[in-house]
Amino acid sequence: MLAEYDAAAWHATDAVQMANPKNAAGEQYLAKKENGRWTVVFGAVDAEKTKFVIAYQAEQLANARND
Repeated sequence: MLAEYDAAAWHATDAVQMANPKNAAGEQYLAKKENGRWTVVFGAVDAEKTKFVIAYQAEQLANARND
């Protein structure tokens, strides 16, 4: 499961950096697998440290290959 998490984060990070590389730097990410597909969100904790504010979301559309 850890290897799958790592692969999902890797592919999602590549996609977000290609879409908007200036905003991707310094953001944190969280990933979850639901119904066999990964969703990775990128963002930061708010000033009050009570919420994770999502800036980008990447979703797995098909089974990913781990090349």
